Amino acid sequence: MQHLLHFFVCAVKLLNKILMQQMLQFNQVHLYQEFQRFMSQSTTQTRVDWSPIRRRMQVQPDQPLPVYPGNLKVDLIRCAGLMLHPKAEPIFRLAQEIARSTTDCDPEIAYWFSRLVALIETDKEGAL
Repeated sequence: MQHLLHFFVCAVKLLNKILMQQMLQFNQVHLYQEFQRFMSQSTTQTRVDWSPIRRRMQVQPDQPLPVYPGNLKVDLIRCAGLMLHPKAEPIFRLAQEIARSTTDCDPEIAYWFSRLVALIETDKEGAL
């Protein structure tokens, strides 16, 4: 009886682990789709052409999501035209922190960075 109970406990733990992995994969795929959707629309929404960043994202065999092959921070800041902006690095760090709470991947960092840049642009226009 004790062996049977131990077997069920192990089986439940294994199923839980598999379920959590599947949920993470689903979230990663959903996030990447959201990244692609936002980055393809963002030229009209934020007046920043994010397509150079999006095009450079590369799928790696050992990674579930694409990775950026260059210096993501510098290229995002440059793409947004914020090289001399005093808040550029803090914005990037905030995007990293937000991404760290979920998938912590390059597409998500780029996504959150672009959303934060959109807030800066809205604020400059006085719409907030």
